[in-house]
Parts: sequence; structure tokens; C-alpha cells
Amino acid sequence: MEKLKLEKGQRECPKCSSSWDGGSILETFIKGRDDDSQKWCKDMTNEEIEEDMKACYSAPYRWGREIGIELPFDHPNHYDGISYYQCPDCKTTFNRFTGIEEEIV
Repeated sequence: MEKLKLEKGQRECPKCSSSWDGGSILETFIKGRDDDSQKWCKDMTNEEIEEDMKACYSAPYRWGREIGIELPFDHPNHYDGISYYQCPDCKTTFNRFTGIEEEIV
């Protein structure tokens, strides 16, 4: 059976086609300011929130739904960072470096 491949920058699961786009970071912060759930920006303008967001996040300034998996330190394939991405819906796992569908062992 041919393995599925996750292409760099792809925003949907190659297996189940679910979207991994979690929405606009800026819209989340502005809504949070307005409903008082983001207290850190309660006195900021939209422009100030956007400036702060751009200093802390990367374009395209969208949340991701994919799950990043870091292997334990004692795992033989340990990497200091995310080694796999997993679809939150179908749980298929993709190697971060090759994009190939894999099971973690």
C-alpha cells in the first residue's frame, strides 16, 4: 500500500482531507479582548494587538490544528523538537522531515 505524503505548507490532512486551519490569531485576540478572555490585551487597540502578534507569531498568522509530536529524550530517533505531525481528526501521523505517513515506534 502506498504511503501518503504531507507536502510542506499543506493545511489539510492528506488522508481524511480535514482542514488544519484553526482560524485567525488576530481575530482570536481581538475577540478575546472584547469578551475579556484575553486580559493581556484589554487596553490595546486593534493595531497594537496586531503589532504584538506579528512580533510573536509567523505569517500567515493562523492557528494550526495539527498536533506536533516530540519524541522522548531516550528514544533512538530523538530530535530536539517536533518530529511528527498528527491529524487531530483521523490520527494519521506524518514524519516532519520527509512528510511520509508513518507509525511511531
